[in-house]
Amino acid sequence: MNTDPFLEGLPKLPDNYPMINHPSVGILGVLFSPAKSIFIYDPLLLPCLMLTVYVWKTLSPYLRGYILTALLNLILFTLATSRLDFWHGDSAWGARYQVTSIHLLLIPLIALLIQYLLSNFHWRRSLIITLLIIAFIIQIASVSLSSTTEVGKIFFATPKTHQQFRLGSRFRNITCLLTSSWCMEKSNSPEAKPLIQRVTFFPFFFTGKRNLILVPWLVLVIFTLVMTWQFYKTA
Repeated sequence: MNTDPFLEGLPKLPDNYPMINHPSVGILGVLFSPAKSIFIYDPLLLPCLMLTVYVWKTLSPYLRGYILTALLNLILFTLATSRLDFWHGDSAWGARYQVTSIHLLLIPLIALLIQYLLSNFHWRRSLIITLLIIAFIIQIASVSLSSTTEVGKIFFATPKTHQQFRLGSRFRNITCLLTSSWCMEKSNSPEAKPLIQRVTFFPFFFTGKRNLILVPWLVLVIFTLVMTWQFYKTA
């Protein structure tokens, strides 16, 4: 890349760019870094994997094959991006390059978790319900602010590195929508605007005709919650 005439006069890039990191940088970052850990931003992953190990012998061969394939896919994606200079996906929420792999893995595992929830009582059921609530809150937080609002530093603190605990920053920034006491820059507090103009809930920006899609979306959400509750009570 450094020999390309198009880049003459520009600062030279490191050798082998963008594959400049030791593989452990991207692997450990995806697993354990505060801003990108798959176990923080996909909180059902670890309990689902633990449950899978526990009930492995009772699973069908087809489900075992799917889980192993999806797990291999996640491992290979992590390895493929581990040496990248931008393994962290810049300002993206969580481990950007592993999102699809994790979701493919979780499709059957969440069903197993809920099945296990319905067949148990006492502290195990309470623990699983707590995990589901935490996961739901994190997923809502992930779409509660647009990246241009948060990263653009309109009235929030800009995430500095992939080592920053962005989940905590997101909750602080959401609170900033309601009260200026949590805003990093008080002079740019959004409180002067009506609340409806401060709220950003992707993909609804509450402007113009985009509001129309909110109605059927809310109907579907309410319907889903009601049906889920009915299934829970009758299971």
